[in-house]
Amino acid sequence: MAKKNQKKGTVKAKKVTAKAKAPAKKTAAPKKKAAPKAAKAAKTFSVAAFADLTYLTENGVKQWLQQGLLKGQQDAKGDWQIDASNLEVPNVKRLVR
Repeated sequence: MAKKNQKKGTVKAKKVTAKAKAPAKKTAAPKKKAAPKAAKAAKTFSVAAFADLTYLTENGVKQWLQQGLLKGQQDAKGDWQIDASNLEVPNVKRLVR
C-alpha cells in the first residue's frame, strides 16, 4: 500500500513543450509589375500594313500622318512607322477592318 500512497501523493510534472511551429507557408514571389506602356517597345506598322488593317489607302494613311491625325515616326530611310496605339483612336477605330 505504500506504493499506492506514494503514487497518489506525487504529482507527475507534465512535460511542457513548445508547440511545433507550423512550417512557414511558401508564398509566391511577388509578380513583377508590367512596365509602363511608354517604356515598352511600342508595336509599329508600315504604311502598307496599317492600310491593310484599316479602310484607309496608303495615300490616306500618309495624309493623316502629315495632318497629325496619326502618330508615327520616320526611320532613317524616310519610311513611316505608325504606332499601334492609333488603332484605339476613335476616328481610326471605326475604320479598323
